[in-house]
Amino acid sequence: MRGSYTIAPNIDAFLAQVVRLAGNGYYFYFRGELKPGKDPLKLDHKLIREWQLDQPYWKREKRRRGAAPSIWYLRYERQYLLMATHGRTEDGQDHRFFEEYESTLKDIRKQAIYFCGYSIRYPISKENGRRRINVRLDKPTYEQLRETLCLKAIRDRYQDRAAIEAEFSSLPFQPYRDVGRQLRTILR
Repeated sequence: MRGSYTIAPNIDAFLAQVVRLAGNGYYFYFRGELKPGKDPLKLDHKLIREWQLDQPYWKREKRRRGAAPSIWYLRYERQYLLMATHGRTEDGQDHRFFEEYESTLKDIRKQAIYFCGYSIRYPISKENGRRRINVRLDKPTYEQLRETLCLKAIRDRYQDRAAIEAEFSSLPFQPYRDVGRQLRTILR
């Protein structure tokens, strides 16, 4: 793959890339949104040039082995993320990326990424003490969905089990484990 950036064609591709990157050590992120009237392609070119994200794999790997952080740029429509791994400059100072985004940089292990109704975190699992990606519906989306589906379930036309099952199967959410748990909770 040439370059460390992704312009996602849909929400599912964006989520899959965030999950893959978090699992590979890209813990630090900056989330932004383009203002109306701004050209997304200009932002793409600016960030790719500024952080040298269009380098071939071997150059990025050489830089990473030199203790510099790996940086990845993701964009879906007007929302974008810059994700980075740990890293310092050769003289042991914080990398320019961490200095520039110091006040707004977040850690996915501590603070979730909220994107299009999803919440993505990388916490320590209660089951086995290891880290695992946690993708679920964010609280407002979950509560609105629960309220809507519960109201539909008590109406006469949804007394039929098949109608309720059809409603659940047509929901536009990805079948991540935690999303499935949330939907089963609503179904109960």
